[in-house]
Amino acid sequence: MTTQPADLTGLAPWGERAIVWLSNLRFGSIVAYTALYVFLDWISFVYPFGRLNITPWNPQIGFAFVMLLLGGSRLVPAVLVAPVLADLITRPEDMPVPVSVTVSLISGSLYALASLTLRNMSFRPELPPQRVRDLAVLLAAAGAAATLVALFTVLAYVAFGLVLPEAALKAGARLWVGDMIGIVICVPLGFTLLQRERWHVHSLELVINGALLVAVLAAVLAISRQHQLSYFYVLFVPVVFIAVRLGYEAVVISLATIQVAIIAICRFSSMTAVEVTTLQGLLLVLAVTGMTAGILVSEQRRAERALRQQQDVQARLQQFGSLGELTSLIAHEINQPLAAAGTYTRMIVEARASALPEAKIDELAQKAAQQVERAGEVLRRLRDLVRLGRSQQESVAVQQILREAVGLIEQDLDQARPIALRLDVAEGVPPVLADRIQIEQVLLNLVRNAIEALVESGRDGGLITVSARKADEDFIAFSVEDNGPGIPALQQETLRPLQSRKPHGLGIGLALSRTIVELHRGTFTIDTRASGGLVRFTLPIAS
Repeated sequence: MTTQPADLTGLAPWGERAIVWLSNLRFGSIVAYTALYVFLDWISFVYPFGRLNITPWNPQIGFAFVMLLLGGSRLVPAVLVAPVLADLITRPEDMPVPVSVTVSLISGSLYALASLTLRNMSFRPELPPQRVRDLAVLLAAAGAAATLVALFTVLAYVAFGLVLPEAALKAGARLWVGDMIGIVICVPLGFTLLQRERWHVHSLELVINGALLVAVLAAVLAISRQHQLSYFYVLFVPVVFIAVRLGYEAVVISLATIQVAIIAICRFSSMTAVEVTTLQGLLLVLAVTGMTAGILVSEQRRAERALRQQQDVQARLQQFGSLGELTSLIAHEINQPLAAAGTYTRMIVEARASALPEAKIDELAQKAAQQVERAGEVLRRLRDLVRLGRSQQESVAVQQILREAVGLIEQDLDQARPIALRLDVAEGVPPVLADRIQIEQVLLNLVRNAIEALVESGRDGGLITVSARKADEDFIAFSVEDNGPGIPALQQETLRPLQSRKPHGLGIGLALSRTIVELHRGTFTIDTRASGGLVRFTLPIAS
């Protein structure tokens, strides 16, 4: 039966398949894990402490950490078996089997406990970006486990007579450094290689920096042999530069490159085991420093991206104010055609009750359908305006805009008699560059405001004049004028949405009209000095 690991979020497909296969605990998966563990243990068996499994670099421990963090407790049997086999294969023939089994079980069980504890604490370094807290938790758990492993392992060696008591501290320190450097280098590297979208780290620049790092390392080691590795800290400069320049993943790969280079250089040099252990201790400090810098840089970049996205969202929302204003805007604009459609529908019902001719009923039904379609078109154009801040502008005749707008306002005029509407279009007025639907909505808003102002004032002989003429060589001037009470100066100064003088008004018509006109590169003004209401706006002439 196949068992899925608890969490594979963020892993590349090949990483998911590998972890699932290993965690199924089939014979092949256990053999594969054990073979890779033994290989890492064998290749890292350099500068040992006597005949013992105490070396300055233990990448197999980091490999086991990664597998346990991803695969969970299912891999514990393999984790316990692999160190025993590795110790039996790679150690000298005269090493007692009980010693190999004892120290391997101590190491496997303690590191398995540490990694499973991290897993239960929801430690998930595979989630981008890596956090400083993750590194601190990993170091704390690894440091505690490595301390216990070094303590119990050295005590076992002393008990079996393989380490003298006076050499126990030196053996324990070397074992602790080797295990820690294996965990700190290999665990971040393993997760970086397994992650889905992050193995793309500036390949050319990273290769160049890696080559320079190796060259600097070789020079530092050549110079430092006479000065007790005192020049090793020169490596902090390029590592921190890579962290600042390329981020966390690049630092992880660079540190792994330095580790491999150190082992390769040491194999072909005459460095002592003590010098190599000291060098690994310095690398441990360098790794923690470089990773911390890389994590901070990556987190800062993520925060900057999030801030830019938030600013874009806020800028778009500020165009239309709050969510309540946007809702009111939509309700205001689609209310007009839907109300007209409702009027035509009621007229159809009355016409059928009055047994009017079918032709008249068909005409009313066609008008109702046109208004419903117009509501959908208005909503679509309004959506584009809100989301994209643009309109579908094209060359359109001024007479067409006015004719269709007047046709849409006929019902309001019929109900508001004796108010008259007069069109005043200059001879030869050229077409304008405009979104026809949106400009018709502007005219509807202005004419309807004029009708409501005249009705509220109770004046007889109400007249609304809609005119259009050339303002200059580039713009056409439109105006909507009535002989009503006029528009208060305060409304001209603010034009704020959701502020209406009408008891049932949403207070969004004038503000929306101004926004639409300005998106057409025109101007929108209210003349408060006129004897009645007078609103002017301009639209560009279509070239």
